Amino acid sequence: MATIGIRRTFDAAHRLFNHLGKCHNLHGHTYIIEIVVGGEERDGGMVLDFYLLSQVIQEELNNWDHRVILQRVDPLVDLLCSGALDCCIMLMDDEPTVEHLAARIAGDLGLTLGTHGVELISIRLYETPNCWADKHFQGEL
Repeated sequence: MATIGIRRTFDAAHRLFNHLGKCHNLHGHTYIIEIVVGGEERDGGMVLDFYLLSQVIQEELNNWDHRVILQRVDPLVDLLCSGALDCCIMLMDDEPTVEHLAARIAGDLGLTLGTHGVELISIRLYETPNCWADKHFQGEL
């Protein structure tokens, strides 16, 4: 098996409703995501054409880009969904920590990548330039 990787960014706001620190406040990040996929080399020695991989990744990240990401039980959900504000919200069952975001993106992305004959190996999601979460998925999805 060979692996290839790609890096992309997206912007989103979130808050950690049950957190006692600063992250309890609504705030935003420019997330950087690094995705590694693996598979057998084919089609002239490629695991997957980078252009196709880029399209698949971008399609998924469009679901997250410029969204407000909140836990379903957060009271802000009712306020933002009341129609008083025009905003796109991504709801999660868990707190929208960088760890949970990485796992959710991986779950959504893993199935799509499988249809292209590659396996999701890992995701590294940077919340800031110096803080990130790694998720390794080989054999799990």
